[in-house]
Amino acid sequence: MADGFLFAFTGQFERPDDLAAIRTRTTPVGDRSLLSIDERDYGSATNTQPVELISDRDRAGFKFQSFFEDYYNRIHIIPMFVDFGAVASLVSRPIVVWNAYLRTVDLTGIEIFNGEDLTVEGDVLPDQFLALGWDTYNIIALEKGTITINATISFVFNAPETVTISVSGVRAKVAPIEPNWSSDYTITYDFKTDMIVTRSGKEQRRTLRSTPRKSLDFVGNPRGATLREFEQVMASWQNNPVIMPEYPRFAETTTELAVGFNEVEVGSVPSWLVEDMLVVLSNNGSYDTRNILEIDGTTIRFTGVGYVAWPVGTKIHPGLSGRFATAISGSLLTNTVSSIRAAFDVTPASEPAISLPAASQTFNGRELLMVKPNWGNAPSVSFEAVRDLIDFDRGLTDSYAPQSFQTRIMTYAYIGRDAVEAQAALDFFCRMKGQAREFYMPTWENDIPLGNTIPGGSTHLRVKGTSFATAYGDSTMYRAITLFLWDGTIYHRVVTGINTVDDLLGQDTIISVSEAFPGSIEVDDVRMISWLPVWRLASDTLTMAWKTNCVAQYQMAMKMLEDLA
Repeated sequence: MADGFLFAFTGQFERPDDLAAIRTRTTPVGDRSLLSIDERDYGSATNTQPVELISDRDRAGFKFQSFFEDYYNRIHIIPMFVDFGAVASLVSRPIVVWNAYLRTVDLTGIEIFNGEDLTVEGDVLPDQFLALGWDTYNIIALEKGTITINATISFVFNAPETVTISVSGVRAKVAPIEPNWSSDYTITYDFKTDMIVTRSGKEQRRTLRSTPRKSLDFVGNPRGATLREFEQVMASWQNNPVIMPEYPRFAETTTELAVGFNEVEVGSVPSWLVEDMLVVLSNNGSYDTRNILEIDGTTIRFTGVGYVAWPVGTKIHPGLSGRFATAISGSLLTNTVSSIRAAFDVTPASEPAISLPAASQTFNGRELLMVKPNWGNAPSVSFEAVRDLIDFDRGLTDSYAPQSFQTRIMTYAYIGRDAVEAQAALDFFCRMKGQAREFYMPTWENDIPLGNTIPGGSTHLRVKGTSFATAYGDSTMYRAITLFLWDGTIYHRVVTGINTVDDLLGQDTIISVSEAFPGSIEVDDVRMISWLPVWRLASDTLTMAWKTNCVAQYQMAMKMLEDLA
């Protein structure tokens, strides 16, 4: 009750029985007559409970799909597309079949269309899949069959759906040609960098390839039966994929690979030898291909067995899938001996992905390259500046330098004395993604002549005269140094300032560095002090010329950049 209002209910869920009796009046609320409410008198009411059930009626509608149906109440096969690439031996690829229904379903049949040279390996049909259960099947491509694999495989369930996957690939032959090591065996790697350079010299770079393109070039001497086999390949298979052994990369077997066996031991497992990799076995001019199923320590297990025994010392090479160039030329030395220059392009993404090792040394947030160049091949140097000339073809001229710094490009030659050093150079090139990334490297020159002893705990180097400070004091290029001692000790330091000093020792240059030297360094202890600039590679291409199957020579061009770290 409030202000004379009384609310009473004579029954639950009542309704007025006489609408004509409804009347409305306005009643003040409290002392504020401006506010009012409507009071309705509905009169008497009748209890009509319980209400009778309304009879069923036909209804029509559509059930909207939700995110639930994106994953559940269906069959998933992962992956939906199987690409065998180049098939030169029995190859197997696993797939996962997942029953995402919330009930049990049965796989009742597997149908292969246009794939007589394919088989599916798995549990005996019908195969029962429990709710949210899964199973693995293997799609197998046989060694013999059509050149092009273009098939579909349908998995039939007692659920209201049939799931179909696509299978592709091409069959390939091993290239019957070996390199003549009297000529270079070259491998070229190509990245692709998109670069934007402003008028002030600032660069923005991005890589357009995650892995480099790869090509081979070498001279071979097919002879006798090998020459006939090579000519047959050129006549019927030049436009089709072939498998080329990468001869500089190999692992040697330490046990025999007997007929009917798929397991062999090797002396050591190099970093490039990984599972699911196509390899070529070679021994005295004979070849065979295998796919690696598993690597357990130094034990290599293949997916299939062979019909020829391979002795101890057999080499296992990576099998590169690709095509010969459209033009292969050479000369016939006799009617049974030839000299052929083979050019071969590796199919992109046909090699298995291999994780790159981390940089062995870093400095100030960047990789530090400390591989010494081969001074037997004189490095080339190019000094570059940017200058705009204003010339009206008469009278005086003027110039403008939009770039506040000058740079240089160095080209060094290197030698990979064994497969490990050559692989380290390739890993560095791949970490840099060609021109995309930056690194530190000393100039390998005696750039800074030390004028006085460096006391222990000091962060200063003294150089005679003030011309050094004039040349480098405001530079954004020369902001780090490397100090080499005769005893092999190497110090890397960031330069924090280059200033002149006028004291009892004369007018000289003081170079301040970020970290103190731990002990006193005499002038005679110093072998050289080099600038440690920031560089990037000046080319997206690396060519490694293998002199033998163990020793490689290569060059890298590098451009000096501003050190803005």
